[in-house]
Amino acid sequence: MRWHRNVWVVTATSLLTDISSEMIVHLLPLFLRSVLGAPVALIGLLDGIAETVSAVVKIIAGRASDRFRSRKWFAVAGYAVSAAAKPFLLLTQTWFGVLGVRFADRVGKGLRNPPRDALLAASSLPTSTTPVFYPYRITGSSCCCIKRPAASVTVTE
Repeated sequence: MRWHRNVWVVTATSLLTDISSEMIVHLLPLFLRSVLGAPVALIGLLDGIAETVSAVVKIIAGRASDRFRSRKWFAVAGYAVSAAAKPFLLLTQTWFGVLGVRFADRVGKGLRNPPRDALLAASSLPTSTTPVFYPYRITGSSCCCIKRPAASVTVTE
């Protein structure tokens, strides 16, 4: 089966963004607790706020991308916001700074996910939309067991 170019571009972009997110998100609790001395309850609260922001922005971005028929640019903006936010973790020295970075990263996720899925569905054949999601789902969900350790080993060595 031959897939549309959008499928491959979205899959590759999503894979790279997932790798960068996976490398950071699992180290943040350790950084917050060990380096910044944040209480455990605050760590949970920060993550809860970040995921809530993502869920709310997904609803807004999905409706906006449908209304304006601008799926590509919403997705590009979401990926750009996430990519631009992550380097600021190097500069933060407070839990509030970490919250700001996580907030921006999750806003980016919320902006990109619904338009990305709509873009994938629009890139499918009229008879079936399911096969178009195969490359994306395989690299996104199924490869986490490989991506996370490989990325961590590469960075630590």
